[in-house]
Amino acid sequence: MRSRRPDQLLSLRIPGTPYPLWFRPQTSDIDVFHQTFVRRQYDALSGSSDVRLVIDGGANAGYAAVWFLIRFPGACVVAVEPDPANADLLERNLKPYGNRAKVVRSALWSHPAGMVLRSAGDGRAWAWQVREPALWETADVTATDIGSLLAESGEPRISILKLRVEGAEKAIFADGDSEWLACTDNIAIELHDEECREAFLNAIEDHPFHISEVGDLTIARHAG
Repeated sequence: MRSRRPDQLLSLRIPGTPYPLWFRPQTSDIDVFHQTFVRRQYDALSGSSDVRLVIDGGANAGYAAVWFLIRFPGACVVAVEPDPANADLLERNLKPYGNRAKVVRSALWSHPAGMVLRSAGDGRAWAWQVREPALWETADVTATDIGSLLAESGEPRISILKLRVEGAEKAIFADGDSEWLACTDNIAIELHDEECREAFLNAIEDHPFHISEVGDLTIARHAG
């Protein structure tokens, strides 16, 4: 662990990572780090082959994105994060990976739209939610959709789609255009309630995915 910096960031160097990872002390960053590098939740995807495009929705501080970049050296990661403070740290953690990593300061939703950003859950850095604004509200962030990210990437398929979007998965799968599902090989998603789970399972039921559970993640792997 490195010395404290004026901006109250600490860095941590762990075996297998070529660059230090930055985190904010006494925040949820350490919990996200623990999910990724201690509990190793994404190891369920480590056997994926020919991984070229990873879309990381709800990228937070960037620890999952770094895991994907290290595990799949031929992959590029599009990391999507709506909260400005999280996105600042995300950019810092991904900068050493150059053009293999792209940060999108946006929310994920069913369609491009202005969204209101609000703290939810335990109120920590990993608990930001978005919703469509009321008529009298001003949008905080512009949302994008998964189909648009795929089209902008220039890749024909999404190798891995990781979603930790604090309930927005319901809108993404219930209300959005899901043609991109036919071009998606693996999904790792945190489903926040039964409505979110129902929307997700209904959306993928016509696609040959095998489902498993790893901690608080649902893993869907294309059977083709």
